Formats: sequence, structure tokens, C-alpha cells
Amino acid sequence: MRNSNCITLLIGLLTVVGAIRPQAASAETTVTLRVSGITVIGARDGRMWAATRTLLGCTWRNLGAAPLSDDYVVKGTDDDETIRLAESPLIWCSRVLQPINQSGRSIKIYGGDGDDTIYGGGSAPFSGNPNWVFGEDGNDILYLGPGGAHGEGGPGNDLIYGSDSPGDVLLGGEGDDVLCEHADKPPLTIDGGEGTDTSCSPTASNGFDGVEDIVCWPCGFGY
Repeated sequence: MRNSNCITLLIGLLTVVGAIRPQAASAETTVTLRVSGITVIGARDGRMWAATRTLLGCTWRNLGAAPLSDDYVVKGTDDDETIRLAESPLIWCSRVLQPINQSGRSIKIYGGDGDDTIYGGGSAPFSGNPNWVFGEDGNDILYLGPGGAHGEGGPGNDLIYGSDSPGDVLLGGEGDDVLCEHADKPPLTIDGGEGTDTSCSPTASNGFDGVEDIVCWPCGFGY
């Protein structure tokens, strides 16, 4: 009986240990763009591509397989540039790029130095969009993809457009930033950070801070 009790206790302990064992983190692939210009990232022929157009023509770079099996980090150059994650089919550099089937994986785009414009994009279904966009240094313009995404301006005077989703997170960072969500569709979080910051939305459902002015005209037409 004693041996039977010991075996039962040992099995119980192993079950508890197995239950609390930390899960392995998902893999993450990091790529750095080599050419500054206007870059569109999308899917073609079962691969994810970055197509960059400059005054000298188009440069294509194979970033990996699509649908995604890893999270991705895409880093821009230190020059002024535009990075767009395809949200719908489009013709770019004479070929059709499709939205990437992310299979629940995230894509994080970092602008680097320079005055950058970044479009967060995202593939359907758009609920709980895992994509993040980071302007980093410079005066950047960020567009969050649909479904609730995350945007951080970083140092500089940044302009961040949400997608009117209740899951959006808009963080200005250092500098005088403008955070744009329609006033009747509050996001999850708005935080202007350091500097004199402006928000179109007067509230957020899970945190509203660091905003000195609540006006919509700096966001432009439609706000």
C-alpha cells in the first residue's frame, strides 16, 4: 500500500509540474531592408516579398514563406522611406502582391532614423490584428492596420492614425505628436508621452494620458 501511495503522489507531482511548465516562445524572424524608397510587403507565389521602388527601378527581396510560421520583425533604413504592408491586392513593380496570410503571427515594422511613413496593414480576419508599427527617430506618419493594432511614434513630432478599432493602441513618445481616432470610436489606449500632444478622441477605454489638446483638425480631412 505504501508503494502504491508513493506512485500516486509521484504521478500527481509530475502532472502539476507539466501543467506549469512554461510554453516555448514562438520563433521570430528579423529582416532589415537594404534599400530605401517606397517598399510594399506582400505575398506572391507562396512567398513573402519586399518590393522597393526607387528612382533607379524596383528591387525585390524574398523574406520567407507565406503563410507565416514565425513572427516577423522588419527594420527600415536610416533614410526617409515608406513601408506598406499590403492590406488588399495591388499591382506594384509590375506584379500583383496579395495580403499575407499571417496565420495569427505578428509583423512588427520599425522605421529607423529618418522621416518615415508606415502602413501597418494586416490580413483578414482583422479582429485582434497583431501588427505593430514603430516610427523610431524622426517625424513619422503611422497608419495602424484594421482590427486593433499598436503604433508608437518614438522621438520626433509624429502623426499616428488609428483604424477606429476598440483595440487600437496609440503611443506618441517624445515630441509633439498628433493621435488620430474619430471622437465617437474610442481606442483601447492613447498616451501622448512627452511633449505637447494632441488627440482627436477625448477618451480611451483602458488609458488616456499625456494629451494637452483635444482637437481633430490636425488629423486632416475626415476628422
